[in-house]
Amino acid sequence: MDRDQAKFILSSFRPDGADADAPEFAEALHLAIADRELGDWLAKERADDALFAGALAKLNLPEDLRDGILAAMAAERGLEPPRDDQDLAFAEALAAVRPPAGLREEVLIAMKQSAPRKSGWRWAVPLAAAAGIMLALKLTSDESSLPDAPVVSGAVPVSHVEAAAIEALTSPGFSLEQKSADHEELFRFIRASNRACPAGCIPKGLQKVPGLGCRTIEVDGKPGAIVCFLRGENDVVHLVVFRIEDVEVSSGDGAGPELEQHGEWAVAKWAEKGRAFLLLGHSDVEELGELF
Repeated sequence: MDRDQAKFILSSFRPDGADADAPEFAEALHLAIADRELGDWLAKERADDALFAGALAKLNLPEDLRDGILAAMAAERGLEPPRDDQDLAFAEALAAVRPPAGLREEVLIAMKQSAPRKSGWRWAVPLAAAAGIMLALKLTSDESSLPDAPVVSGAVPVSHVEAAAIEALTSPGFSLEQKSADHEELFRFIRASNRACPAGCIPKGLQKVPGLGCRTIEVDGKPGAIVCFLRGENDVVHLVVFRIEDVEVSSGDGAGPELEQHGEWAVAKWAEKGRAFLLLGHSDVEELGELF
């Protein structure tokens, strides 16, 4: 077992010591005793866990916080409200939590390092819980309908919109508010939602491609929409549209799209007829560029 593997295992170690007798944890703890750097990391990790638990225990929650969370989740993300008292209490508590610095990065690193093992069930629960916590923290901190939610004045960077769109699309709770293969039916829904409609500005390679569905999205108080197109059985591309005054796009009107590859996502950004656009797909930039 190396240091990275030990960190991954010990990040799931329960504070009450219930895991100390498990062979994997025992080996990782032994390595932490012998490796000073790993030992220092574990001490800091346990201290952060204690602070996090203490902060959670001291929270005084506003009476209307639960209703605000549930309304925002249902309206903006298409998620169903929690269905029992335990879920409600958990959602309420998470709304005001401020996680330790670096928690998000450590969760993402652990998820990337995870792989099937004989005892893989040990990690499924803590990783799922960590992912759920991160999703809940994001949902409850970004929704503009919650009390004191920040609203950014002026235009927001297109990179910010891109990150928010990808996060929404990859969220376990993502859903489509309107489903149809008919573009016009999707556009009517977008107009009725008081969002900028992409009609007349769809890339030529998508004009005859059936729609899949659409939904609204909000980034720092700026309203937008996502339209999904089904190019093949498993080939979906997503057109994101905002008003041009709400988003800073470097590719000016008529200048053509700016194409970039961001990991597994190919992204095109452009402005046209008073609207800012992003097109996202799981492909390479050359394939995405062929749609224009």
